[in-house]
Amino acid sequence: MKSFLKKIVVFFTIPLVFFTLVYFYNLQKKSDYIQNISTNNDVIIMGDSQMQRINPDNFNAKTFNFSSIGESYNITYYKLKEILSESDSNIKTLVLGASIHSFTFNYEKRYDLKTPEAKFIFEKNLYYMPLFNDTVFPFKNKLVEKLFYFGLLKTPEYDGYATSSNKNPSKDIIDIVLKIHYGESSNIKLSNQEKYFKKIINLCEKMKVKIIIVSTPYHNYYKKNIPNYNINKFNNIIKDYNNITFLNFLNDKTPDYLFSDGNHLNKEGGNKYAKKITKSL
Repeated sequence: MKSFLKKIVVFFTIPLVFFTLVYFYNLQKKSDYIQNISTNNDVIIMGDSQMQRINPDNFNAKTFNFSSIGESYNITYYKLKEILSESDSNIKTLVLGASIHSFTFNYEKRYDLKTPEAKFIFEKNLYYMPLFNDTVFPFKNKLVEKLFYFGLLKTPEYDGYATSSNKNPSKDIIDIVLKIHYGESSNIKLSNQEKYFKKIINLCEKMKVKIIIVSTPYHNYYKKNIPNYNINKFNNIIKDYNNITFLNFLNDKTPDYLFSDGNHLNKEGGNKYAKKITKSL
């Protein structure tokens, strides 16, 4: 009996030690990376893949693009909180992406581990989320999720500035994006994105970091096919922050050749709008 119990202990101890060592190794790598961003830059660009297209090299101040594909605001908040917590942080300005699609059911699904969207965010950003004090993905829920262990084994992802040479997207391509963003949109109560959007703003105010909210432009065809419900919802959210600089490029008559698809600028477009944003700094 004792021999059997010993085998059981060994069976569970070895993987536990292995995952613990991997976790702390990757955690340290991520922490070093965060510290480097925090101490060597004045401006940080954050948000989802739309903000990834904004070229930090076109800013006058030292700027780092820390945006990430499909990023929900809880991940942005956790990343920013760690960056600003560095004792020698030099970050003075946050350029935060916020647009109509940011407050849709498609993004709200990123908070529910039953959905593919949340599973993607969970595994990809595991090292940016607090292990224990996470109200979105509690520790007990993490332990029973197999993606937790896959995420532990992966090096923390950094994403950041990304470009595309595509231009003049077809309506078929844009229709695909529209369906993803608004196909499931309805009058379902959305709260998590708004909650963490507000937490980001409150954090900046607390840490005396200037915040600039940016809505990068949409392709004209994409813009014309956004449901009114979503447009009104976005406008109602933004109007509550009239004390914050809001660069709204949604109404720009942006040429089709500056887009790679319905809601992403290509490299040329990203350079152009980076220059527009930097003027406000």
